[in-house]
Amino acid sequence: MTPNLPNLFHCKSLSNEDYFTRSLAYILNLFPRDLGDGLLQRISALSGNTKTFLGRFESAEFIGFDLQYSDSRSKPDMLIRTSNTTLFFENKLGAPYSGDGGVHEETELGGAA
Repeated sequence: MTPNLPNLFHCKSLSNEDYFTRSLAYILNLFPRDLGDGLLQRISALSGNTKTFLGRFESAEFIGFDLQYSDSRSKPDMLIRTSNTTLFFENKLGAPYSGDGGVHEETELGGAA
């Protein structure tokens, strides 16, 4: 099930980080096999698992305002549903590049990283 795709050209009131995440979700939904599955395969491989570990891409959704808990430092921006699991992503455009592939476990969110 693909969520309703927003018109990206009417979202300029978002922060740069939210605009990037919403755009990424939009593009992944437009190209689920090429980009969606490709992203999942890359994340699986970077985390030391088989390429099919996370399953097939089903949908991506910007959730930047949905899961905002005042007592949490981690506030996911995007949700990706796969045939095997649900992944939560928090994008940090201003964060320095760590050089380790950028894959980190977020066990408190219940998602695979």
